Amino acid sequence: MTWRYVPVAIHLEHSSQHALSGVFLLNTSTGQHYVLTVTDLAHPDRYSFKFVSPWCIGPSTITWLPLTLSDSRRLTEGPSGTPRILRDFIEGLQRDGHFKFKPNSSQQLTVLHLRIPETCKTNLAISFTNPDNLLPITFKRASDTPIPSKVALHCCPFSLTSVAIFINHKVYGSAALNLGNAGFLTDVKYLDDVIGGVVFLDSSPSESIGIMCGAVTKMNGDGELSIVASWDAIFSLLNYKDLTFPAQIENVTTSQVLTLDPSRSVVRISVIATDGRFWGSGVCIAPNLIVTNKHVLKSFDSLKDLHIRLPGKPNLSLHLKDVTIHESPMQGFDLCFIRLKNPCIDLQPDESTMLFTKIWKVSDQETKSMIIASAGCWNGSSGGGLFNQNNELVGIMTSNGKLSCGEVMPNFTLAIPINIIEKSRFMLENNLPSVDLKQKVGDLWSLRETHNSVLDSNTPTVHKL
Repeated sequence: MTWRYVPVAIHLEHSSQHALSGVFLLNTSTGQHYVLTVTDLAHPDRYSFKFVSPWCIGPSTITWLPLTLSDSRRLTEGPSGTPRILRDFIEGLQRDGHFKFKPNSSQQLTVLHLRIPETCKTNLAISFTNPDNLLPITFKRASDTPIPSKVALHCCPFSLTSVAIFINHKVYGSAALNLGNAGFLTDVKYLDDVIGGVVFLDSSPSESIGIMCGAVTKMNGDGELSIVASWDAIFSLLNYKDLTFPAQIENVTTSQVLTLDPSRSVVRISVIATDGRFWGSGVCIAPNLIVTNKHVLKSFDSLKDLHIRLPGKPNLSLHLKDVTIHESPMQGFDLCFIRLKNPCIDLQPDESTMLFTKIWKVSDQETKSMIIASAGCWNGSSGGGLFNQNNELVGIMTSNGKLSCGEVMPNFTLAIPINIIEKSRFMLENNLPSVDLKQKVGDLWSLRETHNSVLDSNTPTVHKL
């Protein structure tokens, strides 16, 4: 028996106040499908649901599919067993008086089993029954999960406004404690609308350890740990015969990269402007070219001087008189280029590889427009290189994400992908006309909704009161 999956975002019909992450599961042997999530709704049977997956999102439209509620099981159900262990742990912390539970009381924590209605026969609905459209998943027993383990939460945070941006977003951390095989304590950052997201081992991307069900926070603000319900607990609670622990199947993901040596390519940029001194970073992408964020250089009109410290050349620095500054021809991106009048950087990219990541429609071509990374971004990091473990430049760090309360998340970094940098460089070097992308890119980078939503259904969805 093998299983396939895709992460999904789940909304309530006729409501803009509640959203969930979840996972669509397909049993390839029987054709049976499940949409599983966790919610803190007190009465989930009073609502109608809809969901969306990555391939439901087009250039300007999000097509939603309806869901029916097949089953709901509270973690408080039953006098004993694995789910009860998880519930008792959460409530024990709350009784201590020094902790609170997110998103709501654990008394309402419920596992939902949702399904696409049988009456929904659209091509989009049928596409979910094709295993080739889905990724392999293995359900990992809690007892077989090493502690500590690096993990990745597949989810859709902030989906009430930014589904198209955050669908299948990944948040990384470590599972630090096994809660009696009922779940795990992790340091994965708990964000809005991630409850119900599926959690995988980072070292084995097809092996899943459970579903995100909330977080416990110290009342004095000292810290927060998220809680993952194990598949042991979920399977025990649902008690379905075909939900078992099948064999592992590997899954591989890819990205677009440019190979560089970070120690020889990242530069420090100090700026003297009419309103003060500022600093940031940049990356040498050619012997005579540095790329950075436009905001690092402040307003060009207020720029009085630059001081660029070059890698491997401690006694050499460049000033404004030594360079020319060029805005990106792809207007709207926080990007600019510093061209050296006399090349003096012993650097040459040695490999460029084009692979697959999420695409956005920009101008009349399909172009990836944003990377969301867990790399730390601090003061002075803007314009610096975002590298993977193979020293491959994948983007330029630009800014941090912020929660609705205004909290800055240092490990939630927005970056401009390498393909935007290379495309801008090509347009600049060939004197191609600029493209005005301010509206589209502005909405994207402000994390505002960029798509229209439609419901794909053969039958009307009923809202229960």
